[in-house]
Parts: sequence; C-alpha cells; structure tokens
Amino acid sequence: SPAAADPLASARALIADNKWAAAIAELARVDSKGSADWNNLMGYSHRKARSPDYAAAERYYDAALALNPRHRGALEYSGELFLMLGELPRAEQRLAALDKECFLPCSEYTDLKNAIKNGGNFELEVDELSEQAIEAAKGCPVVVIKIFEKATGKQIV
Repeated sequence: SPAAADPLASARALIADNKWAAAIAELARVDSKGSADWNNLMGYSHRKARSPDYAAAERYYDAALALNPRHRGALEYSGELFLMLGELPRAEQRLAALDKECFLPCSEYTDLKNAIKNGGNFELEVDELSEQAIEAAKGCPVVVIKIFEKATGKQIV
C-alpha cells in the first residue's frame, strides 16, 4: 500500500488539505526524527498552523538541513520563514544554497526567488472563499483580496 511505502503519506495528505494540527499529530505519531523529510514536513506544518509556531518551524527546518544540507524543501520553506520574520539576508542565503543545489532551475528555487522579489508577499489563488482559503491566507504577512466574477473572470473588487 502507498502508506506502507511512504510512512509520511498520511501526513502529506493532511498537509495537502491544510489540516495542520492533524498533520502535526500524524507526524508525531510516525516519529521519524532521523528523516529530513519528516523534519521538513513538521516545520512546514508548524509554520502554516492556525497558531503558527515559527520557533518550532525553524528548529525542524534546521534539523532537516542538519540531516541533509541539500534538502530543497527545507531550504525553500526556511527561506520563506525568514521572509515572514523579516530576515531577508537569511532568506537570500537559502536562495543561494538552492541556486547551487538546482543544476537547472527548480520549483523550490523559483518559488523562493519570487517570494523574495515580491517582498515576502505570497500569492494564493482560490476558486471560492472557504475556511481553507482563510487559513492559508493567515500564513501570509500581507493579504490582498481580489474578487472576480466567475463567469467572465472580470475583477469585481
């Protein structure tokens, strides 16, 4: 089964559904502190949670990078964390590490580069305003809401 092949599959599914507390609980249950992926997902979930714990997120990202200094996800997400904390030089250090890691442009490098270029403002597109969309927006330092007419795509607000 996929869960047996990837012990983090259940946590990844919860993260994909923006169920941060459940993802943290599932990751704690799996308890794979020796895995860079596990630490990266734990850091990501703590950063995105309804009540974010940025210090915990940084600890988990650091643990992921101690286990695998080339972990693209941890490099990108810790760079985003540093932007959220107003620490641009540290975010740029992570971007430089990703630049060395990605032989060709990779999504992690491009995403962090765009976040830095946009001053740490992250774009989030949703089809409808939902609890999930509101939760995702809470992780953004600046939220700009644009409302479009569904049928025509014309911006209303």
